[in-house]
Amino acid sequence: MSRWRLALLLLTFALPALILTDALPILRGGFGWQWSYDPLANQNLAPLLVALLIYGVVAVRLRGNRAIMLWAMLGTVIIPLAGVAVRTPDVFAELFNRTASMQVTGVHRAGVTLPLNDPQWLDWTSIYSNRPDLGAHVVNGPPGL
Repeated sequence: MSRWRLALLLLTFALPALILTDALPILRGGFGWQWSYDPLANQNLAPLLVALLIYGVVAVRLRGNRAIMLWAMLGTVIIPLAGVAVRTPDVFAELFNRTASMQVTGVHRAGVTLPLNDPQWLDWTSIYSNRPDLGAHVVNGPPGL
């Protein structure tokens, strides 16, 4: 195995370890905002750690652009699902609730508060431009973007 592939494999394990242990608080932000650190129970980390291990080991062994691209695309689906599984066993219900429930915030919240036949959909940016509680990102695009 080449040195750069070994370095990539080590980075695959080092970055999640730094985030989980809060060894570098700057990874949670620090430019005017910062996510709070919330330690997790170690028993819930198994799906994420297994997914990262498999992803990293296979990634350094792949040859050819097509195989690498397909593996990367699969990883962008599986690893976030494993990450959500750290907090909740029902991953798909959690993702639905984050997107469509009334408890979510930002662009998704604005989208679920309006009925589908509401005329506000047609003039979204001018109606919501004076709503500082929604934030600039909500106003600049339709809900859900």
